Amino acid sequence: MLPLCILLALPSRASGQADPGTMVHPEPGSRIDSLLFHAFVLPDSLHPNQGLVSLAVYQCGDTTQRALWEIKRPSQRVDGAFDRMPTPLFIRYGKLPGPTWVQRHAAHPLRPGCYYVLTGGGGIGAYRQFYVQADGVITEKK
Repeated sequence: MLPLCILLALPSRASGQADPGTMVHPEPGSRIDSLLFHAFVLPDSLHPNQGLVSLAVYQCGDTTQRALWEIKRPSQRVDGAFDRMPTPLFIRYGKLPGPTWVQRHAAHPLRPGCYYVLTGGGGIGAYRQFYVQADGVITEKK
């Protein structure tokens, strides 16, 4: 996890990406009860970030820096499966994407407000701000 001082130093661009080669965003059509993150590498959105080792969700402006949900994939093999298990292209909030992943912080319910998702691995990482609307619809920062 990046310290708050580094996160605050990230450029405030519309894309919200820290590394131009990797991206993450809530999938269009996501709702509060079915939030799906799309983690991929450029030039298209069809290839997962094979180096992805972490994903965390935080609330915007929370000075405690507590993750509302955090998952990691250990660098060591889990039962020898690490290099045989492909990285998923889509990750559902609150659900481990596969047997090589561990949950560091259990998923907390999201309420209307501002959040951001942060990934690590396969480059510097990626960052995207999103909003939970009062009707449960997930929208991205434009």
